[in-house]
Amino acid sequence: TGDTSDDGFAYAVVKTDEATFEVPAAIAASGSRYSDGKVEFWEHHGEAMLNGVPGETFADCKQTDPPEG
Repeated sequence: TGDTSDDGFAYAVVKTDEATFEVPAAIAASGSRYSDGKVEFWEHHGEAMLNGVPGETFADCKQTDPPEG
């Protein structure tokens, strides 16, 4: 996830094998949701889903720590 705002994270950085997406925060009923109107990343209780990537939907995603340095 990215820079913080008063309400949490302002955006999420989501990486696949093919691309990296910086997706802005969006309103969610539960969990954390990020969407730019095309790509949507949603996380709840440590599991996540990525939709809107051309040709793919990613389910059962897991959070990783950013690389050091």
